[in-house]
Amino acid sequence: MLDAHDLYLAATTAKTAKKPRRLTYRCESHHCMLLDVVDAGPLGVVLHIPQYKYSNKANDERSSESGRKANTVDGDRRWKAHTFYLEQSALTWEDDMIAGQSLSCNHVLDYTLNGKEFQDDLGSSKELVRIRTNHTRYAV
Repeated sequence: MLDAHDLYLAATTAKTAKKPRRLTYRCESHHCMLLDVVDAGPLGVVLHIPQYKYSNKANDERSSESGRKANTVDGDRRWKAHTFYLEQSALTWEDDMIAGQSLSCNHVLDYTLNGKEFQDDLGSSKELVRIRTNHTRYAV
């Protein structure tokens, strides 16, 4: 299986007639990308969570020093990007309303997107979902 990150880069930078992006989640206030969903055809659906950072206060409240050292690019507030196949995520579990994927930026802190929401969004004709700081959401 191809590395999900390599496949994501190839799909989003290729000069093709077919648009690979199926769905994007962004914060409403600053339009930060929270999650990008790309259709890689027969290779599957790839999810990409870009690098993000928290404010100093939010970072201290939500993480430990050892977690920051292991999961940030700077050892502190800049959290690493993650790219993976849909099948590797809890977003395939439509019946589980607790499990899901945490989405964050400096404006939206730990929004949990559950499998049912995600599958409903993916099945709709909408291509953009905005998440507000109060964790309400709407499709555009």
